[in-house]
Amino acid sequence: MHDLFHVTDTGIAWDVKWPTGIPHSDHLEMSGRAISVILRWTVDSRCCLRLVRQVYWPGSRSRPDDVRGYLCREFADDIEPAILINGVEERMVALKIARIEFDGTFRAVHHAVRGLRLERCLFPSTHEPCLVERWTLTNVTDRPFAVALGAVRYERTSGYRISVRHDRREVTLAPGESVTDSFSITTGPVPDAAQEESRRRARIAELARVSVETPEPVLNRLFQMSALRAGEALFDTPRGLVHSPGGGDFYGGVWANDQIEYAAPWFGWAGDAAAVEATRTACRLLAGVMPADGTKMPGAFDYVDLPANPGGDRGDAAMYLSGTARFLLGMGDAAVARELWPALVWTAEYCQRQTNAHGVIASDCDELERRFPTGDANLTTSCLAYDGYRHAALLARDLGHSDWERRLTEQANALGTAIEKHFGAGDTYRYFDGCTVLRGWLCMPLTVGLDQRAAGTTRALLSPAMLTEEGIRTQAGAPTVWDRTTLYALKGMILTGHGAEALPVLLRYSHRRLLGDHVPYPWECELGQVHLAAESALFCRLVVEGLFGVRHTGLGQIVVEPRLPEGWPGMALRGIMVGGVRRDLVVERTAAGAVRVINETTS
Repeated sequence: MHDLFHVTDTGIAWDVKWPTGIPHSDHLEMSGRAISVILRWTVDSRCCLRLVRQVYWPGSRSRPDDVRGYLCREFADDIEPAILINGVEERMVALKIARIEFDGTFRAVHHAVRGLRLERCLFPSTHEPCLVERWTLTNVTDRPFAVALGAVRYERTSGYRISVRHDRREVTLAPGESVTDSFSITTGPVPDAAQEESRRRARIAELARVSVETPEPVLNRLFQMSALRAGEALFDTPRGLVHSPGGGDFYGGVWANDQIEYAAPWFGWAGDAAAVEATRTACRLLAGVMPADGTKMPGAFDYVDLPANPGGDRGDAAMYLSGTARFLLGMGDAAVARELWPALVWTAEYCQRQTNAHGVIASDCDELERRFPTGDANLTTSCLAYDGYRHAALLARDLGHSDWERRLTEQANALGTAIEKHFGAGDTYRYFDGCTVLRGWLCMPLTVGLDQRAAGTTRALLSPAMLTEEGIRTQAGAPTVWDRTTLYALKGMILTGHGAEALPVLLRYSHRRLLGDHVPYPWECELGQVHLAAESALFCRLVVEGLFGVRHTGLGQIVVEPRLPEGWPGMALRGIMVGGVRRDLVVERTAAGAVRVINETTS
């Protein structure tokens, strides 16, 4: 498929030209601390735009004891003000669309009708429970005329008052003159729309403080979009600010895989104060439900004010150990590391107790939660435990726990050997004892520094049995593609010297997600294709930890081992946070062909 969108100076845009790509429907999510909206939009066969605003208020509980009991409502074109030109109503649903843009706000530019051009901009408030929509009307003729926007009155009360209000407004527009008006969907007071837009754009800029510069503009922009999606999904809850997946199902809760394993290490690199706060909340919440008797820990709070989800053992302790250790190393804050150190000890001891007769880590399943077979000990859980041991050992050294440094290092070495012996199968791996089909998670050893079978595993993952147009299959012979698997796999290939094979897949993936038929973020899986926030964090980590080879060596300490692709003269990673200091990492290819890294402190 050809790209539908193109990269602009600030985001992406589609210049709609009938009949290319028409009809077309898509959806994207935007979030603030008190609201999230999944905007479903359609350009129909007549080039008319229809919007459905699926609005969620994560902190407002319409069903208090239901984990999915947050307040949600859907709003279509019946809440849009009518437009009257010289007293004659113009039907909104008949307005042709000229351009759709997204830069963290959704902007629609309509073709002029009877000399009046409409531009619409939608965005969530950063802190208030409202979705704001600003309309700009412009007279594109050489004569003045009267324009009116009709009144809107919508109010529903069911525990919470939801309102949409717009007072009728009438103006006369001179040639070339514009007027801007707004309305909002809110459970609170009517906001100042201009102020809310300013705050939204300031938040977008904050989340773009870490940026990447490569010869591939699509890769650069997808990194920016991913940093936005990962960082905006922060919600106020009774237990504090939390990062949650979103996607229409998962608000106000934390998970050991999404929030700890995937997102926490990225937020350590990003250094965004709110995201760091939310990550600390998640770490503390899960630490608080680690049983004193050493039995398995719950892997999630589906909503933080409800009991933790006991579930099965998905390898949650290994997820926590790996993600939290990486997060703490990136932050470089010894006080926070000491606070969470007991939780790392608990998870390390739990993993050690789960070591089976083959020396690998037993668990009921993995993060796919029995959607596919995992046996009683799978490759993912063991690799995460191995990664956790290694990174926790670095923390132990810098916190002065020499006994734990030695113990964790020994456990990592033993587990690494056991992984190769138990899961190794020819030139790649088997996912569990008895598994005879290729699985996408065979990439996991490559992501944690186990590279003995990297060449064979790369061939297997990129074989016709596994590689599809959308990414890498979960299992050979199954249609299922999960972005998290693809992103882990690409990072693992790059880390183990197979970037030349991975790069074409990475660039094709980036085009599909940023500019294709479902944009502008990584998504969960092919079912619903929802824009869960932590998948975007994984894309950012692929670039930081894969292409740039940024690796923790201690508390607030890194080494940079870039994998500069052949043919690229250089690349830069700007604004990355290392131990509380922002740095620019500039990678250059010298005249002699060597790769040089310039590590600069920035403001």
